Amino acid sequence: MKPHGYKALIFAAGRGQRLQPLTDTVPKPMLHAGQKSLIEYQLEALIKAGFHDIVINVAWLGEVIQTALGDGARYGCSIRYSIEAEALETVGGIVQALPLLGTKPFATVSADVYTDYSYNKLAAMCAQIEMSANGEVAHLAHFAHFVLANNPPFHPLGDFAIRDGLASRQGDEQHPRLNYAGIAVWHPRIFAGCVRGEKMKLFPWADQFVAAGEVTAEHHRGVWDNIGTIDELNALDARLKSQLSRS
Repeated sequence: MKPHGYKALIFAAGRGQRLQPLTDTVPKPMLHAGQKSLIEYQLEALIKAGFHDIVINVAWLGEVIQTALGDGARYGCSIRYSIEAEALETVGGIVQALPLLGTKPFATVSADVYTDYSYNKLAAMCAQIEMSANGEVAHLAHFAHFVLANNPPFHPLGDFAIRDGLASRQGDEQHPRLNYAGIAVWHPRIFAGCVRGEKMKLFPWADQFVAAGEVTAEHHRGVWDNIGTIDELNALDARLKSQLSRS
């Protein structure tokens, strides 16, 4: 797809402690499953969806990621790096990278997620949030969008329900709480009160905007894997290799 002008941030700064000893010498995003590193699957999916200007935040063994991926030319994109002395968590990482992300809405994805979710939807949501922030859509006033997935075994209670297209902390039988998938779209305006360089997690920070009805959400029912342990990495590796052998 041709570039559409929206940028994306890939989170790649985490230490990956549950993947030790693998991550003692290899950063988690560079671990392989199938024939590629985890972060390369994200790069390819974003580029396919028209995100050709990509920022990657790095901390632990960040130089390994920078050396491996370079400036992105061989992938057909531009890669710039947001350097963190130590991982600043989700919100802290975004705020640190804002000078590279600009003033338009942008997508964020986690490097340790594998999914068949179509990132074309993220580009469309960037455009929708831009119109909303500019007052071009009178009935909307949202500044973020969360992609949710079915709850994995390690997080059975989920994070958010979806009510009338909006994220909600309140779930019930009709609106069950689902797992935040590590995929989102943001307008930079939402981070106006944050201080650059401070460590800050996504929750509970985001709850104020969810409560205000400023965050939309969708349920992705397809493939979604969070690679947090060696067993999860091995399972994904075996599945991808099996798919390759059948193709």
